[in-house]
Amino acid sequence: LLDPIKNKKIGPAEVLEKFGVAPDRVIEVQALMGDSSDNVPGVPGIGPKTAAELIQQFGNLEQLLTHAHTLKQTKRRESLQQYTEQARISKKLVTLDRQVDL
Repeated sequence: LLDPIKNKKIGPAEVLEKFGVAPDRVIEVQALMGDSSDNVPGVPGIGPKTAAELIQQFGNLEQLLTHAHTLKQTKRRESLQQYTEQARISKKLVTLDRQVDL
């Protein structure tokens, strides 16, 4: 990827450093943490570090949502259970359409 703001190429190592997950899991993290500048709601109370930690632990958003009841942190568990559909919608919003002609 190219970071147009810094005019710098971004590879897998930089993605891991920035997001805390491999490039193929960034969408999962973004779906959880949301992005107010793009009106992606995410899950309230889940920030970048927590989102990365949860995706590292569960692998993807669906696995996390399926097993949210097993989380020990009450607020986190309740938020994920309450905002399940919002998380799924957020994932759709951050998923890029790969079929668009360049």
